[in-house]
Amino acid sequence: MPQTPPHLPACAGPGWAGPGWAQRPLHRAPRPRPGRGPAALLRATRGRRRPAGAALARLLARGSAMAAGARRAVMTKLDIRNYLERIYNVPVAAVRTRIQYGANNKRNHRNQRVKKPDYKVAYVQLGQGQTFQFPNLFPEKEQDTETRSFDDFRDKYMEKEKQKEEGDPRRGGVPDWFGL
Repeated sequence: MPQTPPHLPACAGPGWAGPGWAQRPLHRAPRPRPGRGPAALLRATRGRRRPAGAALARLLARGSAMAAGARRAVMTKLDIRNYLERIYNVPVAAVRTRIQYGANNKRNHRNQRVKKPDYKVAYVQLGQGQTFQFPNLFPEKEQDTETRSFDDFRDKYMEKEKQKEEGDPRRGGVPDWFGL
């Protein structure tokens, strides 16, 4: 076992001040416990030097949505604007987006929390004088002869059933079950 230099405390072991200690990084980011996510790593580094910029950016980019297992919302404001202007020929004045967090109050059969996925909501302000009308997804179709004949058959059948329910007019309003 290598000796600790005399100017260092005895508790400083060989991994801290052994040969080649100047080449070692002064800080190693602590490893999070499994299942704790990036927030636990950031809490673990409190009071110490933070991880390098790229590593911190990766942690923050994953965010709580990644820890919860939700999908990422992929369309940006620019994507939404281009989609509406180029495909639908709708002039767009402004686009605002936000992330709607999914509910986290359901539990499965093992009493584990089940989170609904997060989704992105876009608020689009149209150009001046523009209005938006939802397209008619289910237009009325012309009735062909088969559907007309089926409708006629159904109407006749319903009339017969209604006459059966009314009962015999000779009984004077007395129900069928009250008799011999």
